[in-house]
Amino acid sequence: MSGLKIGDLFALVLVKYFLRYNIFIKNLNFNVNFKEKYLKDMVYGSMDGIITTFAIVSGVIGASLSFGVIIILGLANLLADGFSMATGNYLSTKSELEKIKKKRKEYHKEVREFPDIKIEELRIILKERGFEDETTLRLISEITSDKEAWEKLMVSENFGEYKNIDPKRTAVVTFLAFVVAGFIPLLAFVLAYSLDVLKDYAPLISVFSTGAALFFVGILKASIVNKKPLRGGIETLIMGGIAAFVAFIVGFILKGFVL
Repeated sequence: MSGLKIGDLFALVLVKYFLRYNIFIKNLNFNVNFKEKYLKDMVYGSMDGIITTFAIVSGVIGASLSFGVIIILGLANLLADGFSMATGNYLSTKSELEKIKKKRKEYHKEVREFPDIKIEELRIILKERGFEDETTLRLISEITSDKEAWEKLMVSENFGEYKNIDPKRTAVVTFLAFVVAGFIPLLAFVLAYSLDVLKDYAPLISVFSTGAALFFVGILKASIVNKKPLRGGIETLIMGGIAAFVAFIVGFILKGFVL
């Protein structure tokens, strides 16, 4: 047998440590992922809240309606759409977790009934990761010694990373992110409603503050999908701009027919 490489030996030590403390390693890359469980829900909730609210603001401005109308429609959208998005998030997360739970039960049964087949699947995964034969055998021995970690690993290979996430919490995070971020386009109008000095500048302030928020959220989104931060920020900014432009044009055209 050939001697173990330093990298393979390090991987073996990591596997022993993580299995001992029942910590799952995503896709056997042996890198601990410390991202927050709910970062994705927060980012997409924020992005949707900003874009939809700013589109409403743009449509109302296009129709030359008052700041009061902007505030009423904007707040109504925040609460109604925020609740709708949170509900959808709750149901989809719950369904996904139920699917993974069912798959784990299936794998538990398959590991009991067909251990040789599952060990061979694990060997193929390890070989695809670039481990040599001697290291692969040792890793298989360590991983299969912990049935729960083994099941999590195989489920992850088929359905992505196993996460112990509470659907209720994801829904709350989504709702709060939607409402808080979605309030940014409205903030200037709320302030201008009571401060006359801001009335002439409220639309401009809203545009710039919303643009900055979209760009920031786009950077966060890029970190989730492994894109370049600048590209993610610009893409999100463009998406929001297009939605606002369309809403403004619709409001401008329709005001001649309904007002």
